[in-house]
Amino acid sequence: MTTKQLKYFAFVLLMLGMAINTTHAQICEPDTTLDSLGVFPSIPPAATVGQPYNQTLNAAIPKELTIPFQGGNITLDICSAEITGTEILGGNSASSDTSLANIGVTFDCNVPDCIIDIDHSQSNPFAFACIVVEGTPTATVDSIKVLLKAGLGGYNETTDVCAVNLQFDTSLVVGLVIQADSSTTGITASQQADFTWHYDAQQSQLTLNRQATATTAQASVMNLQGQELIRRDLEMGTSQWRFSTADWPSGIYLMRLRDQNGAIQTRKIRVQ
Repeated sequence: MTTKQLKYFAFVLLMLGMAINTTHAQICEPDTTLDSLGVFPSIPPAATVGQPYNQTLNAAIPKELTIPFQGGNITLDICSAEITGTEILGGNSASSDTSLANIGVTFDCNVPDCIIDIDHSQSNPFAFACIVVEGTPTATVDSIKVLLKAGLGGYNETTDVCAVNLQFDTSLVVGLVIQADSSTTGITASQQADFTWHYDAQQSQLTLNRQATATTAQASVMNLQGQELIRRDLEMGTSQWRFSTADWPSGIYLMRLRDQNGAIQTRKIRVQ
């Protein structure tokens, strides 16, 4: 290969790299003003089967992780975070494939391959990323679980290098509901499940107040790892459900109400 050809080849690679980076930069712009850990909004606007959907999710990722170790705790630096996939929770998909893509919905990130390198040289305690969820759903979904892999190790300030010593798999539930099309189900807005909630920190008690009692319904609460903690079937006419949260760790939970017509409402609750 001649020098001229090498220069042209290098130019093509450079332009290709710029094109790839530009493509990812245009997908979404991370919200760097977030000041707490998590994915936001944790309960995105609902999607509807058969209708196009596009929603940006922003993530704040901590730069450190404290885990139990030999009777105590150890704090490790998070060197990288990778979104490895998604799983759908609930819904009416008949397939054994639980990925979002199987029901016509995809996700992409502002960084290639959804691998986020954590910049420890910045003083902010979080790293930021964004994800775009889009597509035309073919089935209903109660929520989605985002599968994550974190590279843990130690950050060296002198060399500005974070060396990965182990991989840590975890997940986070996002309250994205994909609902049935009301034009085909006949469910009107007045028939849809709706509720409010009240948390009594002194009594460690949570109360669900149901707005419409003309139908039966099922209420449940899950943590952000997708584990269902409690469920109850509410008979027609039942307007309130009260239960204890004394054994629950402090944190964010998702409370969901599904009525007999298949309408779903989700609320984010904080237990202290």
